[in-house]
Amino acid sequence: MFNSQKTQELCNQEKYIHFIKWCKENGALISDEVQYPSAFGAQGYTGISAKMNIAANKVIIAIPNKLIISHHKVLKSELSDMFKAHKPFFDDQITADAEFNCLALYIFYHKLQGEKSFWYPYLNVVEQHTMFEWRNRDLFNLQDQSLIDEFMYIQSEMDKSWYKFKGVMNKYPQYFGCLTEEHKDMFYWSNEFVMTRCFGWTLPSTSLVPMADMLNHSNINPATYHLINRLIEQNGQPNNRYTLKRERIDLKLLELDFKIDPKYQIRNTQEAYIQTNKQLLVHEFEGQTTRDKINQINYNVLKLWKEKQAWELDFESSSQSEDNDTDSEDEDKIDKLTQIRKKELKIIQEKNTKLDQKYTQKCQDIITSIIPKNAQYKQTQSTIQIKGKRTFEEDLEKDQNSSESSDDSEKDFDWYNDDDDQVYFCITTAGQIQQGEQIYTFYGRRNNRFLLLWYGFTMNNNKYNSFNLRLWLNPEPMPMNDQIYSKIIVTDIVNLNHLKYGQINGVPINQLSKEIKLKGSKLQEDLIIYVRLFLMAYYIGQDANSILLTIPVSIDFEIQVFDFTLKLLSYLAQKFKSPYQEDLNLNLNNLKCEEYFALNYRIGQKELILLQINHIMEALKLLRMLKQQPKLNIKEYFMQQSNSVEKMRALRYYIKYL
Repeated sequence: MFNSQKTQELCNQEKYIHFIKWCKENGALISDEVQYPSAFGAQGYTGISAKMNIAANKVIIAIPNKLIISHHKVLKSELSDMFKAHKPFFDDQITADAEFNCLALYIFYHKLQGEKSFWYPYLNVVEQHTMFEWRNRDLFNLQDQSLIDEFMYIQSEMDKSWYKFKGVMNKYPQYFGCLTEEHKDMFYWSNEFVMTRCFGWTLPSTSLVPMADMLNHSNINPATYHLINRLIEQNGQPNNRYTLKRERIDLKLLELDFKIDPKYQIRNTQEAYIQTNKQLLVHEFEGQTTRDKINQINYNVLKLWKEKQAWELDFESSSQSEDNDTDSEDEDKIDKLTQIRKKELKIIQEKNTKLDQKYTQKCQDIITSIIPKNAQYKQTQSTIQIKGKRTFEEDLEKDQNSSESSDDSEKDFDWYNDDDDQVYFCITTAGQIQQGEQIYTFYGRRNNRFLLLWYGFTMNNNKYNSFNLRLWLNPEPMPMNDQIYSKIIVTDIVNLNHLKYGQINGVPINQLSKEIKLKGSKLQEDLIIYVRLFLMAYYIGQDANSILLTIPVSIDFEIQVFDFTLKLLSYLAQKFKSPYQEDLNLNLNNLKCEEYFALNYRIGQKELILLQINHIMEALKLLRMLKQQPKLNIKEYFMQQSNSVEKMRALRYYIKYL
């Protein structure tokens, strides 16, 4: 929420006045509709807001090439001789951290210069709020020891970087003078600066962009960015791979006035979906949320077309996709599970529901080897520094709420020149922004754990949020009592050696355990499959030989599976040091930023567990009903309940096979 009092206090500070003046004197174009600095929340978190209502598809900030600190430019800077002489640290053909290292040391160099640096107004206005500034008490408030351990490892790696690069910089006293331990905090600051502020996706190289990087992150209606060549747009004759923006973006801030094609008016997929299907809305009135409208559409689809099922709905109001942290190994898991399901569907289709012991063992072996045995653990210092960059080397899918940056066709940038004064880095609105609203950009599909580790903040209602749960693979048989849940949950696995080497007694962690991400919007099938596999050794029903891993075939066994999963999740929920309701009742106005983000993080973690518990309880309720009424119409069963679309959406893939 916009904080007018703290905003006025910020606007009166000399450093902000000087920074804005410096930007404009060097060619930056900032719309009169934009308010910077702006303060938000009781804590006065700094960002950018709208002074008035702002239309969609409009350039609101344009930063000229002159003010962009790109990796390419830094390589040609006064530090170029150092970069050339120490290629293992600064050559991108040798290390993945080359761009990050170059930018971080360049910022450190200019920070040392103080007011003598051209970049001083920019560097002076930036304040760091990452976890490196947190006290031990703030870390304890997270109530997540694995997250604390991971952060402590990152911090230890930063310490190693300081001593490594201090040795390099001491060879160049003409640039860095005589460095002492007193400069360590400045080195940390410079690394945090690049880690939290750089852009990279769809740019020629990783870059720092003054003013543009003052926008905070959101998944909802974020602004996007493009490199726009004013001269090419004006002439209307793109050369090489440049794609014209003038038909879909308002370029008036660049003194270019062209008519926008109406088909680009709506860029938010949710709103476009509502507009396309609004005839299916029974009630359409002001104040109804986008999510409510979409649920109403989906409800009407299911009601009007009796043959339509929940899993066939062509739009989801909450993302089912993973976050950007999903790596190739996670994708391999999905592929292998899909292969198993195809085999099991074939068995069902052939009406051969009995699995012999050999096939059961084969499925078990596939599950156990979901993560390749020879996969190396990638938690090295190199990966750690790269992960914090806003570079998005991953190939982002077109997400329903995220806005695209520059076109993929421009990725070669054969039209771009570092010295071209007609090129601007442009922040463009995606949807309409109301007066007083904060203007956001989009860092990627990030969960709160990632955002906290690499940016120092968390988000309310983060649809990409997840609860990371790690379970032992193939644990020893044990008595089925209340202690069994603590035995199969990996609780004390993350320490410095495990993070660094990824092994326990020489065996890779991922061979011994399986990580499962609980997402709020759906039943976590990976967890159900794990419990099925675990309980197979305990199940003594007459249909024991017909049990499948990915498809429910036995009502009795499924009831046991979901009952066990419910108790497992309840055990997890009780492990937090503060009750969920107690956290909700805390007065946010009395919290510092660190306390607020820690609170927000642990509330999000607890809510993910509670949401998964709700999904499990709904499934249990349905299973027990099916046991009593084997011919129950599942769709009608849900349609007779309130929030039916929400419930069906969460269980959509499970009931598809049920």
